[in-house]
Amino acid sequence: MIQRHRLQAIALAVVLALAAGVSDTLIAHAQAPRGDGQVQMGKSGVNQRGLVDLLKAMRDRVIGITATGGAALSVGSTAAKVRTNGIINYGINGAMLGKGSTDDFCTLAGTATTTTTGAYYRFEIDAAGNCSVTQGPIAAVASGTLNGVIIMPSRSASKATLGVLLVAGQAFTPGTTTTAASATVVYTNGDPDLASLLEP
Repeated sequence: MIQRHRLQAIALAVVLALAAGVSDTLIAHAQAPRGDGQVQMGKSGVNQRGLVDLLKAMRDRVIGITATGGAALSVGSTAAKVRTNGIINYGINGAMLGKGSTDDFCTLAGTATTTTTGAYYRFEIDAAGNCSVTQGPIAAVASGTLNGVIIMPSRSASKATLGVLLVAGQAFTPGTTTTAASATVVYTNGDPDLASLLEP
């Protein structure tokens, strides 16, 4: 119980200090192994691995996107690429940065999926304003319904997450197939690490 309250208090303090950034020292402290093995918390608590992801997401994060056209990410002029639709304000290692709306900003790569498989793609931006895309593990789907959990790809060091793309239940070759949104190609703006850890 004490450990649970300790982790929740740290997480709350970090949330309240968004603008201040997060230091490597605090992340290293959260990553340090515990001798008692108490890593997992209850359903309403935050586990230690989750806390580390939260701290990293707070340090390297998109602060806001002034979106035009209703979506921060969408298909680019080149149909197999992804564009941004507004000014991106973000932080990397405590430095505040910006990037304007950019067509054909991100290029997907990875293993092709089929009508019976699916995968997530994570879109990230670095301090130089470049986009990178990481594909998660391929998972099985059936008739458009996920079998179990499609795993989100891990975040990269010193990069902020713009959003993710879920492709499930269609033949899709990254870098070739159109990224236009549909029932089987679904964009979610924002950082999934923050979305999952800060929800009630």
